[in-house]
Amino acid sequence: MNDKIILPIPGNTPIVEHAGLFGVQKLFSKDETKNPTFTFKDRLAYEMVRPIAESVNNKTDFKKTTFASISYGNTAFSMGYYSNILNQATGETLVNAVAFIPPNLKEKTYGPNTEGKSVATSKILEKIKDNCAIVEIDLKKQVYRSNDLEKIAREEGLVLDGFVDITEGLNRPAYVNIIIEAVEQQLKFAPDYVIVPFGAG
Repeated sequence: MNDKIILPIPGNTPIVEHAGLFGVQKLFSKDETKNPTFTFKDRLAYEMVRPIAESVNNKTDFKKTTFASISYGNTAFSMGYYSNILNQATGETLVNAVAFIPPNLKEKTYGPNTEGKSVATSKILEKIKDNCAIVEIDLKKQVYRSNDLEKIAREEGLVLDGFVDITEGLNRPAYVNIIIEAVEQQLKFAPDYVIVPFGAG
């Protein structure tokens, strides 16, 4: 492979102004649905695979890595998407993704969302399965730490050379750029308050 790997970069999402919403004179929101898989979780998944892509481009050593998370939503979907993009770009399996989910999830329903719509969880899981292995774990049984998840993934034959649990994030920043982009590059002033909701996790 001679071409440099270029991953879809999340971020630089637009600022939307809401006049008078919630009684606030000027309220701005950052539209993270403009990321590749329509969620701010793409920032985490991109940062997850970026060092490996850079190692391939720079022809330096790296470990083939299994990335994992306890997730049955956006983190799992983003993780699988970026893993698949990197593997497609190189033509080999350098990374893979594993989503740990509670048992009997297929029987449940997501929603309703803000538009009052619900969706069968089985449909969401089918989409996640496109790029991500799914392993059921009983979340009522114990608190699962990274070494517990790695052991289960190894028993399932899903671990490549290395294993990284991203359930609690990474050991390097992934989300801080949301605020930097909004304040320094887009608004160009410091708002009175910055509220950053980070999903249901």
